[in-house]
Parts: sequence; structure tokens; C-alpha cells
Amino acid sequence: MYVLHYAMLPNSAANYFTNEGDLAMTNFPFWLSGTYHWGIRGHGSRWEVDDFPNSSSFNTHHQIWIR
Repeated sequence: MYVLHYAMLPNSAANYFTNEGDLAMTNFPFWLSGTYHWGIRGHGSRWEVDDFPNSSSFNTHHQIWIR
């Protein structure tokens, strides 16, 4: 079975936060300004993956896989 990957992140990421401590994998660890964001409760309330809707009109499902 092949799984197609249509996500733009993390490959297109150009921006990131550093020294986030416990929030390192949730508070926007990487993004491309104004276009693609990845965050679980980023800045306390934003949930985004590969988008920047500038609203709360979308839902996302996030998983962090560590190998």
C-alpha cells in the first residue's frame, strides 16, 4: 500500500521558534510565514497543520511520531 504525502511542511518551513522547552513540538515548531503553519494550540489557541486559515473554521488531526 502506498500513502501519498501532500503536506507542504516541514519541507517548505523557513521559520521556527527556539528554546520553547515543554512547548517545543506544539507551539509552532516550524512554519512558512503567512502560508503554512504547524501548531497544536500555538500561541495558546491556534490549531493548524499545513495551512493558515486566519480563523477557527477548520479542524485538524495532529500526530507526532518518534522513531
